Amino acid sequence: MDTSLHTGTAVERSFRVYNPKVLGIALGEARRSAGLTQSEMADRIGVDRSYISEMENGKETEQLRRLFQVLRELDIKMLLQSDLW
Repeated sequence: MDTSLHTGTAVERSFRVYNPKVLGIALGEARRSAGLTQSEMADRIGVDRSYISEMENGKETEQLRRLFQVLRELDIKMLLQSDLW
């Protein structure tokens, strides 16, 4: 679930991240808000564009699956915020 918080003139949006799909949506929106293409983002971090695409499409890796499993077990909520959104 995403929400908008208004403080003065700045709008801050946040994403409650509970699975790789939502994480991918948030990362894709942040990348687009930063004015970057997938290729530009990939070049900046030294990976193939396909990696960025898979991440933004919520590809579930073993590491991400286990991370979200640990978060659920410990009742920890992940919230991403950015002034760019």
